This record gives sequence, C-alpha cells and structure tokens, in this order.
Amino acid sequence: ARGNAERDAAGVEAQRAQLETQKESEVVARRLEVMLQGGVDGFLLIDREWRYTHVNRAALELLGKPLNEIVGRVVWEAFPEAVGSTFHTVATRVMAERKPEQFEEQAVRWDKWLEFRMYPAPEGIAIFVRDITERKRAEAKLQEASQRLRQSEARVKAAQARAKMGRWEAGMATAENRWA
Repeated sequence: ARGNAERDAAGVEAQRAQLETQKESEVVARRLEVMLQGGVDGFLLIDREWRYTHVNRAALELLGKPLNEIVGRVVWEAFPEAVGSTFHTVATRVMAERKPEQFEEQAVRWDKWLEFRMYPAPEGIAIFVRDITERKRAEAKLQEASQRLRQSEARVKAAQARAKMGRWEAGMATAENRWA
C-alpha cells in the first residue's frame, strides 16, 4: 500500500510539474505574440510548402492586403510578381540551405524599399521585413549632394587653371606654405 501511495504522489507531482510547464509555455507564447503583433517590423512565417502561416499587422500594412488574402495562401500565388525577384531567390536558398540571410530590395509594386531578414525555422522560414524607403531616399540625396560637390570642385580647379591662378596650401605637419 505504501508503494502505491508513493507512486500516486509521484504521479500527481509529475502532473503538477507538467501543468506548470504548460502554463509557462502559454505565457511565453502570449508574450511572443504580443511582441510580434506590436513590433515595428513586419513578421511573416512561411511553411515548407510556401504557405503563409503567420503575418503580423506591420507586415499586412507593408503588403497592402488583408489577412484573409494572405494566411494559408502560397507566397507565389499571393504575390506572383515576386517570382524571379531577389526575395524569391534568397527565400528559396534560406529554405534549402537553412542559413539566415539579409538583403534589401526595391518593391516596385508598393514604391518602397524593403529590408528583409530571413531565418530558417522548424516549420519553414521566419521573415522580418522593414520599410527602409526614407533611408534610401536620404542616401540618394546625400549621394547627389556629394556628386554636385565633386563637380563644383572640378569646375573651380578648371577655372583656376584657365586663369593661371593658384592658391596657398598650408602644410600643417611641416609648417611650410607653398603656392599651388
């Protein structure tokens, strides 16, 4: 009788531990869901058959489609224009090789630049996507300004040469000045 009581107590303790673990897992899952839904980055989960299984609000806004037009659908059917794109090439490679990758691509359909980070997941691939359009515009403006500055410097040098003008250059390291 004592052996049965000990076995029963051990069984009850194992069930209690299992319930605690299950509750902790549910709490972690709820926290993860809140983080993924409330994040700035879009989050997509694609299974090994290329079907969207999870899409957060930020991703829906970037993709411009309602949830019911994406979840459960094959990526290439939902977005046929993606076939042959960098997204298609990299996603296929991440799915096959199971190695994470990151890249940027211009999404002409949405007139946006997007940054993708893709990670292998047990059920397929997890994708984080961010709109980087403003950063790309700022980079383009900076590059244009830099180009204009170089052109302006070249015009000044050419004008100095035509006028047979020079300028004083101060050598800070040697404390020498020279006419250039």
